[in-house]
Amino acid sequence: MNLAIRHRLSAFSDAIGQVGDRTAFIAGELRCVPLRPFVARAARTRNSNAAAEWQRLGSRMGYLRQHRLAGGGYVWVRHGTADIFTVAEVLARDEYAIPAEAREHLPARPRVVDLGSNIGIFGIRAIRDLNPLVITSVEADPYNAAVLRRNAANVPMGTDWRVIEAFAAPAGESSMEFAAGQFAESRSADGGSHSVPTVDAFVLMADADLVKTDIEGAEWPILEDPRMATCAVKVVALEYHRRGCEVGEDPSTRCRHLLARAGFECRDSGGPGDDFGTLWAWRPS
Repeated sequence: MNLAIRHRLSAFSDAIGQVGDRTAFIAGELRCVPLRPFVARAARTRNSNAAAEWQRLGSRMGYLRQHRLAGGGYVWVRHGTADIFTVAEVLARDEYAIPAEAREHLPARPRVVDLGSNIGIFGIRAIRDLNPLVITSVEADPYNAAVLRRNAANVPMGTDWRVIEAFAAPAGESSMEFAAGQFAESRSADGGSHSVPTVDAFVLMADADLVKTDIEGAEWPILEDPRMATCAVKVVALEYHRRGCEVGEDPSTRCRHLLARAGFECRDSGGPGDDFGTLWAWRPS
């Protein structure tokens, strides 16, 4: 069996365990997965992107659906797309399960900043695990942000979930080129399809207890900024990438070095030689 198909079936199996009505979720995938080659071809021939073509072709098939979660709450997903991998990784596979060492440094109702929110699955996980007072989600991709806003609107009473459509950077009030429409892999890129505004990550982090960062290689300027050592953040959850890392440097080693320099202790799911990994860090008491 093709490796991509095996990965999708594995993600599908994990994701359906998270929803209350499995029949509706399965039906959504079966209806939309056959569109995948047509979407890919349309993106090439129309000089478009995957998310735009899913929006154009998939809307006829009801590809965007809301599902009740088995553990409470709801989630909007785009069936047939890479959203299923995000649901599987964050909700089912515990990629962002907070370690006990990090949890003990957070208040009972933390303020969460999510840099690179995609469609908001980390926010849903944070509500489940942490009962946050505030979630501030930052997402530059307009296609992702539209779904993110739907998920943020499902927030339970007592949590304020805010959405900022911008790119998290060490400085705001500017703009940058961005390759949008690639779902979880949308990223900053020269010659990108969109010009998006930037927002100063450190302004948002000034009142945050927990910051999660997954911005496809653009995390390095934030980690290298000296304000990391003086910001109020108590806990960091970060997906690091080889993209954007110093040439010749190992991403895991460099990430741990930069966070240690800023006063954090770390637990890293990756290791030397890996192209990416998920790391938790916290400031010791």
